[in-house]
Amino acid sequence: MESTVVNFLELMDAHEGRPLPKLAWVARNILEISIWVEYCSLSEKNAHRFYTDIIHDVFDVIEAAEKASSEDVSVPDFASARAEVHKIAGRFQVANPGDPYTRVEYAAQAIGQLTEYKALNRLLSKFAHPTAMSIFARILPEQDKDFRQFIMEKIGPRLLGI
Repeated sequence: MESTVVNFLELMDAHEGRPLPKLAWVARNILEISIWVEYCSLSEKNAHRFYTDIIHDVFDVIEAAEKASSEDVSVPDFASARAEVHKIAGRFQVANPGDPYTRVEYAAQAIGQLTEYKALNRLLSKFAHPTAMSIFARILPEQDKDFRQFIMEKIGPRLLGI
């Protein structure tokens, strides 16, 4: 729930004149949180699956950090970290922590919102990430205002369901 409150406060702050990429990024977070809330509320199995994804996420972080590390910087003991994740995974009946985590697209499909999720995610990503458009396009004040209003109208109501 803390994540929802933080993102709500960030959304309100970003809407009040912060850079458009921040507004789009926070709106994307809220979009995904709303998908997860609805997905988890469908069944205990879904909620458990999402809850245990923390194990897959942590394992993924360890793997990514190990691949990104080099010999010229101090690195954590990845083997020990991996072993600890395996130990914790056993307590939660997670057979293989290296399995992929549940993707938000899967959850959106399960709740019948895949088309809307993909469209909104794509739109918001154009502003949240350094795309060619976000770097080179000049957004006029009226367009900026219209886009901010659109985001609030599409994403704001999702907060009510969280």
